[in-house]
Amino acid sequence: MARWDPFRDLLSIQNELNRLFGRTYSGDETSLGSGGAGGMGTWMPPLDIFETQENYVVTTEIPGVAPEAVEVSVEDSTLTITGERPFYSGVPEEAFH
Repeated sequence: MARWDPFRDLLSIQNELNRLFGRTYSGDETSLGSGGAGGMGTWMPPLDIFETQENYVVTTEIPGVAPEAVEVSVEDSTLTITGERPFYSGVPEEAFH
């Protein structure tokens, strides 16, 4: 007989995701766009990630970006999603909140 902890599986999944994405969210300025090589204005939308028996499924919403303008690639176990959001032109800076 084993003691069952209903949160153990969730904690295990969280730990695995932290391990998998540790490099991405490690605070590296070049990947987070805080003035490094990633460039000013780098934006990272939130992702939903889950696993099926056959696949990992990643979904995201990228408002303002046409699907054909999005590139998805996997290299050395690293998923990269790139695209370019058009900036609003003709709108004064003080109009943004």
